[in-house]
Amino acid sequence: MNSKGEICIGMAGAGRATELHMNALKRFGGLPICKKHIIARRSEQVNAVKERFNFQRASLDFNDLLNDDEIDVIDICTPPYVHESMILDALRAGKHVICEKPLSGYFGTEGANENIGNTVSKSKMFDSLMNSLERIKHAVESSDKKFMYAENFIYAPAIRKAAEIIAEKKSTILFAKGEESLKGSSSRVAGEWNRTGGGTFLRTGSHPLSAILWLKQVGGGGLNLCWRT
Repeated sequence: MNSKGEICIGMAGAGRATELHMNALKRFGGLPICKKHIIARRSEQVNAVKERFNFQRASLDFNDLLNDDEIDVIDICTPPYVHESMILDALRAGKHVICEKPLSGYFGTEGANENIGNTVSKSKMFDSLMNSLERIKHAVESSDKKFMYAENFIYAPAIRKAAEIIAEKKSTILFAKGEESLKGSSSRVAGEWNRTGGGTFLRTGSHPLSAILWLKQVGGGGLNLCWRT
């Protein structure tokens, strides 16, 4: 928090997710916000977004966010392959963390030229992903900072209404089916498994899956899952 009593935000990434997060902040007036520093890999992109959303500073180094004592929250809007390392580093630096979906994935072995989707077994991917999630979980539980997963589907009117009905009726969900259909992505690396961590099932399927799991928390009980992308 700065001398004005504002919550200072450090933004990692300068793509579509950053645009969505910053536009959401514009619509939320509950707390005074300081848009302190934004970083990304390409200077022309990060400088353009800095000017568009009035960040005070811009650079190409994530450490600039970690080393800024005024920054309270680091908002991670990068491709998933760097999510884990950024989350761990941000928590160690004493920052609250917001992380865009998907949280993690399987990105291949460092240095290997793998055709991941066709040559790596799903069991290997699953084990690697679970290890990643355990590391994140341990870091969050060992920290006194908040970790916030940015999943907007749970705020969709239809999902909120379903949760309201479930809670009011004290219902138990026995079966849930989720679908999503998209024509491509605004992300430059959406089709690269070693950057996004999976195919469309992970990239777009994470939305309905997160909504279903959240509704399960509201309704409790056993649950059979079915969805398609």
